[in-house]
Amino acid sequence: MVNEASGSTMRFSSKDELALLLQRHEPLYAVLDAARSPHVLKLVHASSDEARSLYNGRRGEQLAAVAPYLVRMSTGSRQLEELLREGWGQSWGVLVACDSPFDDLRRHLRRFLVVQTEERQALCFRFYDPRILAPFLNTATEEERRAFFGPVSAFLMEGRSEGTVLRWLPAGAPTMQPNAPWELATIRDAQMMVFSQSLFERFIDRMEKTIQLRLKASSNRAVICEQIERARRYGIVSERGVERYLMIASILGSRFDVRVPWARAVLLHEGTDERRKLWRLECRLRRADSRAPFLADHAKPKGS
Repeated sequence: MVNEASGSTMRFSSKDELALLLQRHEPLYAVLDAARSPHVLKLVHASSDEARSLYNGRRGEQLAAVAPYLVRMSTGSRQLEELLREGWGQSWGVLVACDSPFDDLRRHLRRFLVVQTEERQALCFRFYDPRILAPFLNTATEEERRAFFGPVSAFLMEGRSEGTVLRWLPAGAPTMQPNAPWELATIRDAQMMVFSQSLFERFIDRMEKTIQLRLKASSNRAVICEQIERARRYGIVSERGVERYLMIASILGSRFDVRVPWARAVLLHEGTDERRKLWRLECRLRRADSRAPFLADHAKPKGS
């Protein structure tokens, strides 16, 4: 076990061993992000235990397909098994060990769905994303950590390295909730910078691995970073859009936007948004290159 600040890293060699590690922390819950994958919502709906969105009322109804869900994970449950088999390493969510009743835990976690910056600008806090929660806990003060933990006895999540679990335990006694329940928790500017860097580094890790697996070739982080910058020049800035651009570049070459006339024409076409550009590139590439079948078959954007 390797200590990281007040957290620790546990290692496992198989998903069965991972399940045993996690089951030591019962009662166990998961906060799962339906926006990460359609499989998350299927897992939530198939749960035989308590499961409920962290959103309430009309907002909960409108955002049901992309909401964070609190789900109780029983020992040996099919939901936990599926989460570890399909979602571990995909940032589907985090695991929470807590002795409090389901509704009390949900009420506590809901307090952190919206936070504020130091300039008092409200923003959504995706604490249920391990790429956000790990750096938050690593940079939080002892007081911030106590307030965030509340009744939680441990947060557990996938580590950046394969075969690792990050476990965070509370620092001292929990902080009482403020008298004004509408008072937002504050995320400091320094923490915001760490979140952005963490998300970027995790994305690079994933893309480096994806390109190696699919093309059976070595990749270079500097080259991937250069391609991300090239994608931005053409208005391709979403995580999924940049991923698709990188896969095209892995086939056509790192400077395809300059060397390949038809690709350059698509990328420079005025009035064409990110989705249309990528769809047109992928369609042309499938017809022209035998290495392209692994590209996702995206639906045709309206107006293309």
